[in-house]
Amino acid sequence: MKAVPEPPKERVEWLYDIAQGAVKFTLLCTAIDFNVHDFFETPRTAGAFAESAQTDPELTEKFLNALAAIGLLVKEDTLYMNSPEASAYLVSHKPFFQGDMLKLMHHGLIARWTALGTCLKEGPLSLRPEKAQVLNQDAITAIAQWALSGGTQAAVQALASLPEFSRARRLLDVGGGHGLYTIAFCQENPQLKGVVLDLPQVIEVTEDNIAWYEMQGRVKTLPGDYATADWGGKYDIIFAADVFFKERELMEPIVRKIRDSLTEGGLFVSKHQRMDEKRTSPVQTVLHDLMLFLMRPFPPHTYTVEESSDLFRSGGFEVETFDVNIPHSPSTIMICRKGNLTEEKPEDDVPGISLGSDRKHQAFQQGDRILPEEPLI
Repeated sequence: MKAVPEPPKERVEWLYDIAQGAVKFTLLCTAIDFNVHDFFETPRTAGAFAESAQTDPELTEKFLNALAAIGLLVKEDTLYMNSPEASAYLVSHKPFFQGDMLKLMHHGLIARWTALGTCLKEGPLSLRPEKAQVLNQDAITAIAQWALSGGTQAAVQALASLPEFSRARRLLDVGGGHGLYTIAFCQENPQLKGVVLDLPQVIEVTEDNIAWYEMQGRVKTLPGDYATADWGGKYDIIFAADVFFKERELMEPIVRKIRDSLTEGGLFVSKHQRMDEKRTSPVQTVLHDLMLFLMRPFPPHTYTVEESSDLFRSGGFEVETFDVNIPHSPSTIMICRKGNLTEEKPEDDVPGISLGSDRKHQAFQQGDRILPEEPLI
């Protein structure tokens, strides 16, 4: 007879937490596909939803019970209603809706992560032309939702604390995509004008966001590839967020180009996910690094903090690092200074509203569509 072994001291729950994560994500994405949370902004029954969505009544009730079990709905007697978190982030007409980003992640799970085993044998998807990944308008809309959930606000807070920011008059957002960073910076500093540089197929989304926030007079777009485009002029601030994943030999001339495009005393601001020196933390960044290698058409590289600092210093910058991590989006901002601060202003500088003690409210002069504050939930 063999005795039944005692369980090890290490807990096993963490394994099943990982496994259940995939099930919960499937529930979440199915709820988005069926507009569940738009429907349950007011208390309603499972039967009412089944009738509206033309779904199987019995299966629908079990589905809604599962959503309640994972905290997306609240059930009282026979009535279901959104949880506070679902109401904040999963109702399609609300400003912090994350549905498109979550669906993009779900697409990545199916198209890329399920191919991981094959890729380990055959190489990255990017090596196969039929699997090439191209940024499109849907992806940029999704990334905008991600940025608006905390990253944009953290970047504004970090830059607004710098003396150079209030003096800045011209800003270039390299690979700026959705344009929300530039819109927010220009709202914070009413004397600032911005240019968003990105690929032609991306710019249409950028211009839609500029129009939505009524910033057409102060934020413009420039179509082009940041590696080859002519940026024109001199800028007081050049900003880049989560776009520089090229290997160092490709990044060095871009860093020099950035420095040459800055005014004396100008700032280059790099907001990127970066890993620790072991390249095993933060978890989200390590997973993102692996995903990039599965999908990118060029050899990608996610930098450590020290690698980034060394790259920027070798390009002639003094570097200061800010930790702006939020739980779902770890990130660092590197403030890279060129030369000494100068009081000189560009010739096309225009008078603006002086920043007083209530900087935020004075900056919101352009219109009533203001970049919303991050929700408390």
